[in-house]
Amino acid sequence: MFAFRKVAVALDGSTPAARALAVGIELARATRAELALVSVAPTHASFAPTPDPGRAVHEEDRRFLAEVLARARADAEHAGVAPVTTRLDQGPIVDVLLNYLAETAPDVLVVGARGQSSPRRLLLGSVSDALVHEAPVPVLVVRGSPSAPTP
Repeated sequence: MFAFRKVAVALDGSTPAARALAVGIELARATRAELALVSVAPTHASFAPTPDPGRAVHEEDRRFLAEVLARARADAEHAGVAPVTTRLDQGPIVDVLLNYLAETAPDVLVVGARGQSSPRRLLLGSVSDALVHEAPVPVLVVRGSPSAPTP
């Protein structure tokens, strides 16, 4: 098996991300690699007339993702993975993740895929698709059917 030094996993609290976490934990455990967990709180456009309308939304997103990262770290440590690092950033998801990858240089990024239909993907784009095409490191996309159990 290829020996990784650092395995990064992008987490957003979704079921596909939980599947990616399980794969990332196993890769890091099997190769005794560092596990780097990263989440991005997206920026939200708001048209409300208040001075800082998105602040409450941003804070709620950050709290949720901080909890996701804490649970993921606990799961990884319980599986015997060490070291485990976490990072929570905010901004446009793909851009932030690409900057993170350039800055931290993991050997691989593990992401979950939601499995959107082709017309929806063409309209909205896909974080995993963008990362596969633009990331400076290999990207492992973990797919699963919507009815597949969460690891």
